Amino acid sequence: MTNNSCRKSLISVNNELVRKILEDKVVAFRFPFNLFVQFTLATTSFSNVYLGVWEGKNVVVKFFHEKHKPLAQKELSLIAQLEHENIIHLIGAGPSLPLNCSFLILEYANCHSLQNVLYDFSGVHYNLVNTLNWILQISRASDYLHRLCSPSVIHADIKPSNILGFDRLRLVKLGDFGSSTTTLSDEPSVFGTLCYMAPELWTVRSGEKLPYSEKSDVYSLTVTFWEFLAREPPNKILKRRDVADKFWSSITQRLPTLAGCPELLSIIIESGWAVNPMIRPTMFQLGRCLTSIIEQIFPVDSIIQGVDIPDDCLNFLKKL
Repeated sequence: MTNNSCRKSLISVNNELVRKILEDKVVAFRFPFNLFVQFTLATTSFSNVYLGVWEGKNVVVKFFHEKHKPLAQKELSLIAQLEHENIIHLIGAGPSLPLNCSFLILEYANCHSLQNVLYDFSGVHYNLVNTLNWILQISRASDYLHRLCSPSVIHADIKPSNILGFDRLRLVKLGDFGSSTTTLSDEPSVFGTLCYMAPELWTVRSGEKLPYSEKSDVYSLTVTFWEFLAREPPNKILKRRDVADKFWSSITQRLPTLAGCPELLSIIIESGWAVNPMIRPTMFQLGRCLTSIIEQIFPVDSIIQGVDIPDDCLNFLKKL
């Protein structure tokens, strides 16, 4: 990451810094190049995401819409500096770096996203150990962003579709830094996803800078934790009809306690989505707590066992 004395936000494009990083870590794709795009994985208001093949390996290609190309440079400036086993790896970008960036090449998750696991793969069964291990890994990735990056990085959009699975879901990685910001950034924030958004973000007047903090990410990960346990989308439970309902439910309403959920996990969840951000644990504290639970309650072998994923699930994209 940048030197501690550097006060420039990572979310701003630092061309000199990016150039140095790209020389060491990232392939600079220039037209023409041997990259084959197969089909669309997702479409957003900012970009189209494709499955591609480069040098015989599956990759993810994120093409930004023409009017949003500055977002590609900002995301490149951020993600090129990140290096953690639980954060998605940037392979390359192009077409002319660092001044002209319109697409990113990212590693491909062979088990897809946990959103797919939850709702598209009915034949995939996971247990409490898997859930705890996933949340633990994302808490470690987030702790790296919050404590070890300078300035601290706030992901701002933690949810199942941005958690990607590898190695029969033994390994998960945090992806999609399109909404990310830093604690020093004075640029407008890009909204995350409503039902995962911390309540303090709803109290900001239009046009004001959103008060993102590491505790905003903790809130989002806690809602995700609940969703993994319930295997049910939170926006189905929190029926928000209009803007007023969205505001008040984000402040006062929480998802229901799950029947059969161990009391300790219920306490962790309740503290993680507390209205007051100061009450929420840090990602470091959450990670230590989950590590202790896993080590004391579950045998080591159960942690490293993967999830059985039928072949038709792994190949489901070919049906699209």
